[in-house]
Amino acid sequence: MKKADLIDKIAREAGITKKASATSVDAIIDGISGALARKDTVTLVGFGTFYVGRRAARMARNPRTGAPLDIPAKNVPRFRPGSELLNIVSELPGIPGVPLYKCPKPPLNHFVCFANALPKDGKCPRHHVKLVKIEEC
Repeated sequence: MKKADLIDKIAREAGITKKASATSVDAIIDGISGALARKDTVTLVGFGTFYVGRRAARMARNPRTGAPLDIPAKNVPRFRPGSELLNIVSELPGIPGVPLYKCPKPPLNHFVCFANALPKDGKCPRHHVKLVKIEEC
């Protein structure tokens, strides 16, 4: 997904104009970039944390000539995904033979694997909506 695709999706789902959506996306990017420039962290609960990491100095080799190169230490932007994002994009962890359920609550649908038992009401403990069984873990 490109920035233009994200702007279109936000405009469509939020019911706003593309111009307003573009302004919002630019403001978010500027806010995160500005915070990182000040070496602050930006935490979006459930999504993840943007922070500034330090890459150590190291020795490398020029692949063409084989000559050694000193690469200096530098600050680099880093991202640590949150639990909800990890549930969406990673392979779903689970216990063999235990059912896997999906919470249909947007925007970040998540997966739940109950090792002991499904709640008696069959609802997501976080969102209180009916869980959908999708497969065995």
